[in-house]
Amino acid sequence: MIRLSLLAIILSMTACLPPEAVRIVQVKGDVVSAATGPVEIWFLHTHWGEGMLKTQNMVIETQWFDGPGAIDEELAIPQTHGEGLSLYGWQDVNGDGDHCRPGSDPEPSGLVETQEPDSLIRSFTLQLDQTCTGP
Repeated sequence: MIRLSLLAIILSMTACLPPEAVRIVQVKGDVVSAATGPVEIWFLHTHWGEGMLKTQNMVIETQWFDGPGAIDEELAIPQTHGEGLSLYGWQDVNGDGDHCRPGSDPEPSGLVETQEPDSLIRSFTLQLDQTCTGP
């Protein structure tokens, strides 16, 4: 009986965590590439964490698009421990779903940081002009 009571207390203390604070922003811009093929975009916190654990480019969300061109997406950005918004993209020119797998042809990629840290609309131009780079 005591074990069940302790379990109930522990569950009641941890089961009702507050929802994560998010900020809804509009992400508008262009993905530019000389190649054709679908593009995977990673929406990233430019910096994430605190103190010695602070790191760059923590993934918020990833999405596939049919190819280069205009992007206009609504994004929910978590507000805890992260700052800034960057976009990383790579283009799947050979259709294998893997970025620069050994033995395959190089695939274009790129990274850009948006410059409006407090704006509800973030603008960008993402050039996929590097080969086989990661964020």
